Amino acid sequence: MTISFSNNTTQVSTIIAVLEQIPKQIRNVVQKLTLDMATGMNFMASCYFPKARKVTDRFHML
Repeated sequence: MTISFSNNTTQVSTIIAVLEQIPKQIRNVVQKLTLDMATGMNFMASCYFPKARKVTDRFHML
C-alpha cells in the first residue's frame, strides 16, 4: 500500500488532521516514510507512524 500526501503547507494542524483520518491499525504497519526537512515532520512521523523507518528527502522540490 502506498499513501501519498502532498500539500503546499507544513502547518502541523493541517498535517495532523490528515494523518488522523488514517486508521491507527494502518499507521502501525507502515514500514517506510519519506519526509521533507520541514520543522516537526520527523516528530509527527514518529508519533503517527511509530514502527516506520524514516528517510529524509533533502533534495525534493514540489
